[in-house]
Amino acid sequence: MKRILPLLLAISLLATNLFAFSGFDDIFAPTTSLDESAKPTVSGSGSVGADVGVFLDDLHFSEQLLRLNLLVDSQSFKSEAALSYDALDQSLQVSTASVTYFFDWGQIEAGLLKEEWGSADGLHVVDVLNAFDYSKGFSDDLASMKRSEFMVGTTLYKGSSSLQLYFKPTFTPGLSAMEGRWSLLPQTLTLTIKEPPKTDSWEYAQFALRGRTSIGGVDLGLLYYRGHMAQPGAVLTMTGMTTADMDIVYTPYQLFGTEATYLLGQFTFMAEGGYLLSKDRPGSDPTLYNSKWVYLGGVSYLEPTSNLYLALMYNGHFVEHYDKVEPNALDVDQAQAFDNKAYGNTLTLAMEVPLFRERVKVRLGATYQIETEGYALLPSIGWQVSDTLLLECKAVVYGSLGSKSSVFKTWEGNDSLTIGMTHYF
Repeated sequence: MKRILPLLLAISLLATNLFAFSGFDDIFAPTTSLDESAKPTVSGSGSVGADVGVFLDDLHFSEQLLRLNLLVDSQSFKSEAALSYDALDQSLQVSTASVTYFFDWGQIEAGLLKEEWGSADGLHVVDVLNAFDYSKGFSDDLASMKRSEFMVGTTLYKGSSSLQLYFKPTFTPGLSAMEGRWSLLPQTLTLTIKEPPKTDSWEYAQFALRGRTSIGGVDLGLLYYRGHMAQPGAVLTMTGMTTADMDIVYTPYQLFGTEATYLLGQFTFMAEGGYLLSKDRPGSDPTLYNSKWVYLGGVSYLEPTSNLYLALMYNGHFVEHYDKVEPNALDVDQAQAFDNKAYGNTLTLAMEVPLFRERVKVRLGATYQIETEGYALLPSIGWQVSDTLLLECKAVVYGSLGSKSSVFKTWEGNDSLTIGMTHYF
């Protein structure tokens, strides 16, 4: 925690200087009177936390994290930033840095953003605007796994309907480990990864469109996206029995999607579906992903007295022209397939139980991949000691009910337990 104190001091000095300019208001104030409510307001919040954890193989890890949120708000615009600083790694990350302008029938925003598409709770199959970072496994907070990306967007409103348009001039791919503890590849294969393509050019520009409305109590949405698949394709060149060179390739595609939500008492029904039209329509290029269908259906329940929350979701995909994939042809679709099948289906459970006047919350996230029989469990318990202090204990368990290969089975030795404390200010 010692390393974090100089940063806290610097931020406090910065904040002091920022508000010190208020003393010059009388000197620099305009001669005409202004509406006091129209003046921008500046606010900040954040947290300081420390986590200590241990893996199943007794390897310890820790984190000292400072999070800071800054907001400048007025009637017509809003500017916000969300930063985090890891004192142990001495690394600074910016998850959000954006400016939003409001007008009578909509808004325009630009900057580093994280946007969520879809109707389901947390898990989606049409949420494609931001790629995910799987280089450290899974988290029960999917939003924290998203990679921020620069984009310009506008939202237009008309009654109960809205239209969103997004433009991204560059492409930020997903992250995953190719070696080590969180590798997605068999440990027996040693890869030499060549320099990946530069995705900060107009060649990788992306466009997205989302329209939503409400009909008969059902919230409906239509989605379109043109860009590149977040997960990389690859060209593998075997240089030995267990060694290979790999060139990274990103697959151009278009998404045509839909989403729906329906409320019925304490129940919420959710559905998503989409078609990913790949550049490799016939499925003949082993370095590009084939076109595929994706689907999701789910239901959640909120008990009004105890606030018990339960959600169960079923999602999957079907890859077109998978029959053209030749065994051992180093095809990327085969490498990503579940149990070497054209389809894959997964069940996901989420539960939260508030206790002791909601001071204590017990949570469980669980996912089970049907074809490979692999699973991941993410139980946690949090104690809100006060309005500013939170104590948490989290665990992550990976495994498989059978002997089939899957990422869950590959990560069986990555079970971990983490204890953390967070102070909010």
